[in-house]
Amino acid sequence: MKSYSHLWEVFISDSNIRTAIISASEGKRNRPTVAEYYNHIDEHIEEIRYYAEHFYNLPHHEIDINDGATKKRRHIIIPQFKEQIIHHMLIQAMYPVIRPCMYEHSYAGIPGKGMFKGKKNKSVIGAKNTIEKWIRKDRKNTKYCLKMDIRHFYDTIDISVLKRMLAKRINDEKFLSVLFTVLDVKPTGLPIGFYTSGWLANWLLNEMDHMIKERLGAVYYIRYADDMVIFGSNKRKLHQIRKEIAAYLNNNLHLQMKRNWQVFRFSDLDSEGNDIYRSLDFLGFRFYRNRTVLRKTLIKSIRSKAHAIHTQGISLDRAESYVSYSGWINASDTHAYYRNYITKEQSFRDAEAFISETMKRRTYESEL
Repeated sequence: MKSYSHLWEVFISDSNIRTAIISASEGKRNRPTVAEYYNHIDEHIEEIRYYAEHFYNLPHHEIDINDGATKKRRHIIIPQFKEQIIHHMLIQAMYPVIRPCMYEHSYAGIPGKGMFKGKKNKSVIGAKNTIEKWIRKDRKNTKYCLKMDIRHFYDTIDISVLKRMLAKRINDEKFLSVLFTVLDVKPTGLPIGFYTSGWLANWLLNEMDHMIKERLGAVYYIRYADDMVIFGSNKRKLHQIRKEIAAYLNNNLHLQMKRNWQVFRFSDLDSEGNDIYRSLDFLGFRFYRNRTVLRKTLIKSIRSKAHAIHTQGISLDRAESYVSYSGWINASDTHAYYRNYITKEQSFRDAEAFISETMKRRTYESEL
């Protein structure tokens, strides 16, 4: 196993700091603090380098949200912007360590996967497109489906295990000192809201990914964060794979698989073209053999936002929130429902036009 040294020099270099300020500020440049760093990057390089060399965790803002299509309750820790720059610097310096070995069908938070409108959901649609390709080209090896995830994944990650794994790959004490200080922000687990967390959580499961493919022989396996789906032709083999994964998680990573795992006969069509067996509910979609639709709760959210604009009036926040759902419609076979029931109250095109005009007006007013 190759180990990496001299990451510290890369970490504190001018180019790494400059790139980190640019990437950390994306989508936030209208905030005064962020704008100061972004508009005067070179003036802040030495300040950021000094902070990196004497790094400590700053006070954080913490909130609870209902996240994503599942509306799962999550506790978010939001670092200050200066600290976010350090997080981006760490991942940029570590990129040669963590990215090349990652499993090709691990999607959460990995740049460049998918083709969704809006960066937040690119990897979701990348995963969706992969599943569609598998289930439509190979009925035999997608006859059965195993679906599972890890119990309280981020909150129960054993940081000591993660640190040992990182120390095996990175031979640079100064760099590891900063990285481990970030990891020590919580007594257990990785903080949701840190840029570093998604990358490190994915990397933690990378050896398991390769075990599933190479030793257990899973034909079609996909992972999104801790949500895993494996297709196969043999139900008994999928049960055995599930047991092996549960043992690996428990023995090697001190993690537990949720008890709600499922092995089932995947959706197919009878001789008359009717749906039989079960669809796969994954990442906000329901996958059938011949189509992919949105989960009912997600459709309800989209329609509710359109109704709110129709009855209460449009605003920039409402319009941006509503338009963020357009990619879901475009990526699924839900266009007819959208045309028949949602556009009557608010179309994405009109909301996008409102956003464009509002931003143009604000730019004009700021230049006066």
